[in-house]
Amino acid sequence: MSAVLKKNIEIKKEKVENIKNLAKNWSVIVSTKLNKVRTAQVMSIRKSFAGQIVVLVSKNRLTDRALRDTKLPNIDKFAEKVKGQNALMFTNINPFKLGLIFDKNKIDLSAKVGDIATGDIVIAAGNTGIPAGPVLSDFKEVKVKTRIDGGNIVVSEDSVVATTGDELSGKLAGLLSKLGLKPIKAGMELSLVYWKGLILEGDNVKINLDEYTKNISQAVQNSFVLATEIAYPVKEILEIAIPKIHQDAINLSIKINYVTDETLTKLIEKANLSAINLNALTSK
Repeated sequence: MSAVLKKNIEIKKEKVENIKNLAKNWSVIVSTKLNKVRTAQVMSIRKSFAGQIVVLVSKNRLTDRALRDTKLPNIDKFAEKVKGQNALMFTNINPFKLGLIFDKNKIDLSAKVGDIATGDIVIAAGNTGIPAGPVLSDFKEVKVKTRIDGGNIVVSEDSVVATTGDELSGKLAGLLSKLGLKPIKAGMELSLVYWKGLILEGDNVKINLDEYTKNISQAVQNSFVLATEIAYPVKEILEIAIPKIHQDAINLSIKINYVTDETLTKLIEKANLSAINLNALTSK
């Protein structure tokens, strides 16, 4: 066996052992796709989260062997799903929080033919600064209304040219580039997560923070309304509920003509009004 071959074998053994040790010592293992991920982004994660996240790129065959050798619960099922060009991450950070971290580290890229829209793409109304010419047909093809002003192409109204999940055509990608738009969000994505024996698809650990916050706020508001209605006995509710209950009691007393110090004046006014109405009826 040649010295080079022996060295390669030793390197592979070291990589396998390294992955095994990392998998055993960290509670979360993440597989993330490397397509559309810049080296600078990987380096940024390594630098910003040194000691909290370990990033490792390895051949899937070595990864599969190393993970299976750990004998961790369900690790075989995780290993068999790690396919394509991936990076492995080892951390103790909650995977839901990790997803939010990755979202904040995404960058905007120019569109290329075949790209998948990562969000709705809008060409805003206004002067494009592009001289009128053959490019007008590109606007027409993607159904964007235009007019000419001062020799330049002006977009008449905001136009949605692609929605989330759409595949971009060459014409559209080229037009977006001419407009200087970078509509593709790119960065590290949680494609697969192993968390204390659980295997989670990337979409299952994504959180829409704005929507989540809105839902929590609505739930708090609904709970407050219900608690007030049933006079739930806590300080925050009773401060509102007791005056309401008191007023409801007064209104009921007036309705049934129950005399108290608080209802007497209202009952006299009520009786006076009834007398006036009765007098008007008898006068007719």
